[in-house]
Amino acid sequence: MATVILTVGLAFIGYLATYLNGLRLAQRQARLTRVNVQLSDFYGPLFALMEANSRAYDTFSEMYARPGGRDPFHHDIPPTEQELARWRTWATTVFIPKIQAMLDVVVTKADLLIEEEMPCGCAG
Repeated sequence: MATVILTVGLAFIGYLATYLNGLRLAQRQARLTRVNVQLSDFYGPLFALMEANSRAYDTFSEMYARPGGRDPFHHDIPPTEQELARWRTWATTVFIPKIQAMLDVVVTKADLLIEEEMPCGCAG
């Protein structure tokens, strides 16, 4: 009788260990899948758009630099009308569409944010 109880007990413990291990592996796989989706659908596209916008701004700054290589907007002398017109053209055709695309990624994929709460951007 003791042998039967021991055999059933060991079988139950083995089943329980297998079940718990399978549960742990399934949870790990679910976390890994979520991270992969976050990278491919949220952080990857957002990074690419930010990088493209940054490079476009660098190109703008190089193309329309003032003498000495200074950016027209980081200078003591305010930008001229011609510089402002160039900026408006670049802003409406290059920068704003990329910023809109970034906003679209954030709004449509907000469920993939890591944070528990939506960041407010508040200081303090």
